[in-house]
Amino acid sequence: MVRQSTTVRKSRRKTLAKKKTKANSKARINIELSPELHRRVKVKAAAQGKTIRDVVLVALERFVARP
Repeated sequence: MVRQSTTVRKSRRKTLAKKKTKANSKARINIELSPELHRRVKVKAAAQGKTIRDVVLVALERFVARP
């Protein structure tokens, strides 16, 4: 039986971990807002018990659902 070196085994584990991560990962976006708009969105979202992320996801879902 031929044994792999520790470096090869670690490299293989990292490769497999990356493949699993890509399959389960989510895309990220970054946007710039004025401090005033950020504050207004944050306050309104919090008043509804939501996060800014929740609000943005709903808005994007509605946007792509429109014809």
